[in-house]
Amino acid sequence: MLVFLTLYILGCIYLLKNCSDKLNPMVWLIIAYSFITGMYFFSGVNYSNKASVSVFLYLTLNIGTFYFWFKYCSMPKDYLHSVVRNDSSIKIIPNRTLRNIEIIGYIGVVVYLFDFLRLNGVTNMLSLLSLHSSFKTSFLTVAASLMTPSLLVVWITRIVQITNRTKKFKLGNVSAIVAFSIPNILTSGRQSVLFALLVTAISFIYVASCNRKARSGVRHNNNDNRIWQALRKNKKRLIAIAVTLLIVTSSYMSYVAINRNTYSYKLESFKQVFDATVSDSTNRLCTEYGGLSDALIDFVFYYSHELPYLQILIDYYNGPYGFGMYQFHYIARRLAVLGVNPTIVDETLENMSRSRNVSDHLYRTVLGSAICDFGLIGTVLFISILGYLSGRAYKRYKRQKSTWNIVNMIYICACVVFSIEYSPFREPAIAYTLLWIMIIRKRFRYENEN
Repeated sequence: MLVFLTLYILGCIYLLKNCSDKLNPMVWLIIAYSFITGMYFFSGVNYSNKASVSVFLYLTLNIGTFYFWFKYCSMPKDYLHSVVRNDSSIKIIPNRTLRNIEIIGYIGVVVYLFDFLRLNGVTNMLSLLSLHSSFKTSFLTVAASLMTPSLLVVWITRIVQITNRTKKFKLGNVSAIVAFSIPNILTSGRQSVLFALLVTAISFIYVASCNRKARSGVRHNNNDNRIWQALRKNKKRLIAIAVTLLIVTSSYMSYVAINRNTYSYKLESFKQVFDATVSDSTNRLCTEYGGLSDALIDFVFYYSHELPYLQILIDYYNGPYGFGMYQFHYIARRLAVLGVNPTIVDETLENMSRSRNVSDHLYRTVLGSAICDFGLIGTVLFISILGYLSGRAYKRYKRQKSTWNIVNMIYICACVVFSIEYSPFREPAIAYTLLWIMIIRKRFRYENEN
């Protein structure tokens, strides 16, 4: 497994270094799904419910479908004759718009903290230490949860706009990503924090690629010279911020994982939850390398079982289907008064998993979430729509690399990577982030027109 992870990291570095566009979703799709495929084959875990040829064929069908519609929409016949605006025409989202949206996010965090404390008391406010996952919420908490993801959009935008400005990146901008993480830390919610780390990493990779291009063209283009000067001023700060966020986030996620489940518990879980056995070599890797072992444990525990348990879903799940309500469960709960049953799919999954002697709390990729909503054939149609919309967004980005288009593509690429766990739309903070991107787009257009 260690050999695979080493080769995988080197392969990712080579791919990102040599690809022409760092915000091409297909690049991140290759990076994400090659990881879970490699982890399944080389993790040293032997699952009794193995992934057969059918799951790989179905995965290939959906990836091919996504690629077809993505390519079809992003490269129309008249693409070569269309006007592609260069970097000098980049439009910056006005500071006034960002400040207003940032204020809304901070208000959301304050309201969330107040309501969380009011309903649960001081004890659960310290859930980061107690790791107590049971807490009460109200309509006020839900409304605040809708407001806080605006801070993630502001954070991405501040990073992207480094390439459009000559002044330094303010360290105070980090407060946006810190504030966004607070509600998730209170509830020990790692997925939103993981997504924030993904968008941050992709944003930094994009900025680094701009630096590389600007340096190569600095003698020939005044705009490249401006970008290079801006990036050079911010280089040390960006590196410090990136390293700090990586260490803090990794430590937090590892802390939560270890305190929830020790390695001995996880090893036993492979027998009871996954109905699997762990090889001696993997067992040694996960116990003899100190802090590195903690990361290896999580990689094995969370990212080696997607394919075999997607296989179970393909073979045995025949409805009922949620028709979107499984992925948008937070909406389904609000529609319960209209007769919508928000738990019917979860109950069916639990019964199906029990019959196969495995847990129902497993990752099955975005395909698993879509199958629960639309079935096998409907999932292909769902993936087609995602490919179509991603292609349209990529086409806009290629024609005009405005700040909004870049932020939009960073979000899409992060969702592609996150999809190896489950549908990004199942995570409220991720779905609400998309909502704020759309709000900013509309507001940005209004300000440009007036």
